[in-house]
Amino acid sequence: MKRRLVAVALCSLGLVHGAGCGADTGGDAGSGGAATSGSAGGGCDDGSVGAGLIAPTCGPCAPCEQGMSCKAGSDCASGSCVDGVCCASACEGSCVACSKAKTGAADGTCASVKSGTDPDAECEASPAATCGASGEGCNGDAALPGCRLHASGTECAPPTCIDGVALVASRCDGEGTCDAALPQPCTPTICDPVGPWCLASCASSADCMATHWCEEGACVARAAQGTSCSSEDECATGHCADGVCCDSACDGGCEACAMTAGALSDGSCTVLPKGAPGAPSCAPYVCAGNFGTCPIFCQSSGDCASPAVCVGSSCVVPKANGASCKTSLECTSGNCIDGTCCNSSCGGACMACDVKGALGTCAFVPALTDPDAECVGHCNGAGACAGPTYAADLQPLFASKCGPCHTTFKSGGTNFAAVYSDSLLTSLTCAGLDVAACTVVRLQNGSMPKNKGCTGNPNLDAANLDCFTEVNYAELAAWLSAGRPK
Repeated sequence: MKRRLVAVALCSLGLVHGAGCGADTGGDAGSGGAATSGSAGGGCDDGSVGAGLIAPTCGPCAPCEQGMSCKAGSDCASGSCVDGVCCASACEGSCVACSKAKTGAADGTCASVKSGTDPDAECEASPAATCGASGEGCNGDAALPGCRLHASGTECAPPTCIDGVALVASRCDGEGTCDAALPQPCTPTICDPVGPWCLASCASSADCMATHWCEEGACVARAAQGTSCSSEDECATGHCADGVCCDSACDGGCEACAMTAGALSDGSCTVLPKGAPGAPSCAPYVCAGNFGTCPIFCQSSGDCASPAVCVGSSCVVPKANGASCKTSLECTSGNCIDGTCCNSSCGGACMACDVKGALGTCAFVPALTDPDAECVGHCNGAGACAGPTYAADLQPLFASKCGPCHTTFKSGGTNFAAVYSDSLLTSLTCAGLDVAACTVVRLQNGSMPKNKGCTGNPNLDAANLDCFTEVNYAELAAWLSAGRPK
């Protein structure tokens, strides 16, 4: 009852207003009065007005005016409780507040937060690439309150090269936008991705556009087909042949790209005609007329560069007398005798072209020799055959077939293959015959050479090098017939 009387007194003095100040003429409910306000009968008695006789405040029963402290919007006449005070508006948005402590303006007035402060942690820094909040608090702008943005000129995109175009660094405009980079087309140099920027000079043609090449530090336009050149770099075609920019590599020995070299027109690679020497030379061959490369075989001497001739399928330059050869076509003289290019056909027995000291010249075979087995005996050194002798013919033959049994070990009591006189001794094996005659008998019956597999038949023994041949038998017979000349 006491609290209600105090409220009535405050209302009557005009110190508070609102629904709590209604007439209360009927006393409290306990006395039977009809309470119209602040009573159990429906009046406002929430305990917020003058509670505990402390300094009067406001609330739902007595709405607070702008700038007064509050806990909720229902406490305020404006319906907006912002930053703990009744605010003239909802005061929504970034970097706005309704308290003097945050804005510097009177409590209850929605205004921008002081510049450089961020009392409500609204302005967390964002990457420079966004050109958004810089993390330096609010901007303090009364007209456009918000977070401070990355300053104008802040790099938001690095410089780069795209398809040969240099893009300078992009910069923030200070209003939250990253201005588009300005393109700088690079010509005739390329955009250096390391820079990145357009190169001012070149170190090689790789530093130039495809249509240019590097000449003494400068990118120069490549020359057209048919234009003179000294390197492939200079040409738009990528090929420099025979001193002109060519439509292909044209690097075959039988191709030309300049008219001065045999081409149909400068810059057009042309196959050289048959018989052309080639460039570089195809010697010992000549160009075939249907291929750009030099031939590697021949079918006739017409496919060869003079003086070469076709031997088999190869062009061979004829050799001088005395050079080794296999066929007469290889020799300038046209004569390949005894494996040597010879000055003549050198026909006849005991003549040769490979005689030591006279190579390439047809000469007499030296006496007591018969390198080509032309004689039953040996050559006499004057271009004719001479009968066999023991020293020149039989002793070397006996030694090769019957040694060492009859050259060292004196088998059968004789070394007839080494000592002439032993061949004249009476045979211990063949009754009535000397050793030489007995040798013929034993050769023919296959008992000599011993253990060599000989049959005595030269036809059957032809493959056995240890056995006597038909020529050997003839030579032995001739020697015996001639009286066994020493």
